[in-house]
Amino acid sequence: MRKAMSTVEMEDGTIYGPVRILYIDKLKCERAARNNGWNMQTDEITLSGFLAWAALTRTGVITMPYEEFIESVADVMTEVQDIDHEDPTKAA
Repeated sequence: MRKAMSTVEMEDGTIYGPVRILYIDKLKCERAARNNGWNMQTDEITLSGFLAWAALTRTGVITMPYEEFIESVADVMTEVQDIDHEDPTKAA
C-alpha cells in the first residue's frame, strides 16, 4: 500500500504539512477537474495544488478558499510513501 503526502510552502514562509491525501480529496479533485475543464493527464501542477488544498481544508489546517490559496502558494511537494505492513502470517 502507498500513501500520498503533501507539503505546502506559502509565500510568507509558512509550511503546512506533510498532510495525507485521502480518497475523498481525490474525489473532490476529480469533480473540480470536470467542472473546470482540467485535464487529469496533463494538468499535474494544478491537480497537485488542488489535492494539497483539499487535504489541508479537510483537516482544518487552513480555511481559505481555493483561489486565495493558489495565489499565496510558493510551492507544493507531493511524496508517495510505502506503508510497511508486517505480514501477520509470519511466525515470530
